[in-house]
Amino acid sequence: MTAIRCLSLLGILLAPPAFAAGNDELWEVGSKMGAVPGMPAGYSMPTQVHQVCIPPGKAHESAAGDPKNCKILDLKTSGTHTSYRVECTGANAMSGAMDIDFPSPQAYRGTMKVNSQGMAMTMEFSGKKVGSCTYEDPLAKMGGKPK
Repeated sequence: MTAIRCLSLLGILLAPPAFAAGNDELWEVGSKMGAVPGMPAGYSMPTQVHQVCIPPGKAHESAAGDPKNCKILDLKTSGTHTSYRVECTGANAMSGAMDIDFPSPQAYRGTMKVNSQGMAMTMEFSGKKVGSCTYEDPLAKMGGKPK
């Protein structure tokens, strides 16, 4: 997976649509890239913060990323902490590791380390429930098939 595609694992969480009040969960999510290969030492990307609407109880799944063409390995959960390795095959092969903490049903935070095409990257991410909304499947809105 290219660097850009690796970061898109959290893409569903980072889309900034408008929301109406409803029975789904409105989350504020943030992500920050660690050191970027090829950039000067000490350079860091700013934290990106967006709101996203998620069906009830799906925040944990959204935080885990998209498993298409990927295998989850060494999945371990202890209390509120989950960690696993991921290996993706195909044209955009990559490997990585996720560490996610769920300190409450209304919050999560974690780190994703990815190795792709000779580059190593780290991203920190977090989310917190901030209200309610009405979920609309982004693929259905674009004319694609809903998941």
